[in-house]
Amino acid sequence: MDIKEAKTAAKAIFLQAASMSGFEVTDQSPSRFSDLVQEGFVKVGEKRKPEAVANMLRVIAFTLEEAQKDKLTILSESSVDKGKKKVCPVYPFN
Repeated sequence: MDIKEAKTAAKAIFLQAASMSGFEVTDQSPSRFSDLVQEGFVKVGEKRKPEAVANMLRVIAFTLEEAQKDKLTILSESSVDKGKKKVCPVYPFN
């Protein structure tokens, strides 16, 4: 999978998780999430792909949980950053 495919897949998963959780998203929050994937993509070795995907899903989960705790209805770039901060440092997002 190349970087473009990885970013597109990650953005789709983020949007689906947000929708399933009842959140709306700002125009930039999916892009912020795909930027995280791009930053980490170059670090991902073939044998560590499952770990990288699992940690990407953790960032999404914590983004949703923190937004719920904060009683937000819309996920923004700062929501993504807050979710990442709760999870990191984890491979490959540290």
